[in-house]
Amino acid sequence: MSAHANPVITKWLNTFGDLLDDGIPSVHQLFREARIYKNSNRPDLANRCISLVYLLHNTSIALDAKLQSDTRLAYGGIGVVIHHAATFGKDVLIGQNVTIGGNGGKGQRDDSGNLFYLPKIGSHVYIAAGARLLGGIEIGNYTVIAANAVVLSSIPAFSIVGGAPARVIKKIDERNALNYKDYFGFAKKLSDDEYMKRITQELAFESRDMESVLAQR
Repeated sequence: MSAHANPVITKWLNTFGDLLDDGIPSVHQLFREARIYKNSNRPDLANRCISLVYLLHNTSIALDAKLQSDTRLAYGGIGVVIHHAATFGKDVLIGQNVTIGGNGGKGQRDDSGNLFYLPKIGSHVYIAAGARLLGGIEIGNYTVIAANAVVLSSIPAFSIVGGAPARVIKKIDERNALNYKDYFGFAKKLSDDEYMKRITQELAFESRDMESVLAQR
């Protein structure tokens, strides 16, 4: 033993050495296993996985949280808090120390007139480190939320959002869309031309949807 070795640290290393060498499972790995155990009628093991999420990553994600299979959590999901009633679209990236939860019962009504109190996050959304998304809000598709933003109101699609409280500081369009390609998981496998073709199509769909909404008012 080295003259400078701390016996307490050495004991921990000896006790957990093999587990550390195998690597610490990420939040997403543990959450996926928890759902498998739950669906296999093994709630005991499912709850243990959720406890490990909290223990290993200081993260709170309920077993019935509505994460999609392609949800990504940066840096293993450290410090993330997600309310079980929040909903997510496809291809959402959640940075470290992000909170997605309630806002003292502040909600809004959806298109069917039903009240909801937790965030509804669309597809292809990038949520940077330290952001807070709180209350009955809707986050549109293809949105980038800046670090430490505090989002308390709904955000339309193709928006760049920042500040506390957060506001739309820029819109994504055909002129600047390439600047944000790296924020969207789906785009990593596409060439610039393929990416721009998809964005152009999605922008056209969004424009038609907005015209339809305005026509109904």
